[in-house]
Amino acid sequence: MPRLKLSALTAIALSFAGTVAGAQARKLKVIGPDSTPIMYAYVAVEGGDGKISDENGEVNLGVGKKQTLKVRVQRIGYQPWFGKIDLPDTAVTLLVQLPRLGQTLSTIKVQAPPETRALQLTGFYDRWMMRQKGT
Repeated sequence: MPRLKLSALTAIALSFAGTVAGAQARKLKVIGPDSTPIMYAYVAVEGGDGKISDENGEVNLGVGKKQTLKVRVQRIGYQPWFGKIDLPDTAVTLLVQLPRLGQTLSTIKVQAPPETRALQLTGFYDRWMMRQKGT
């Protein structure tokens, strides 16, 4: 798979793959500085509805014609990336590398009685992924 480095800071790379049954699968893959996938990264294309990356750090961009899109990629703990990407009309996987953000926080001590909540906050990303997949 050939790769083309577009920027030293963001390390966006294009890798072309064959198509399956004529489909032109175009994906965006979000990785960290150590090249590991970043799950639950928020990806907004041209100000449209945002999507989150799956367990492989990937978001499906669908099929379509050759075009240039404005993209915003962000995740808590990482420096956000804003830029334009050139999508070909062939199958492609675009890699966006997000640098980590490090902060030193002062110690905070919280004391409160435990409460029982009707709405559980756990499973937020699971519910979002299910909605994104149409289930």
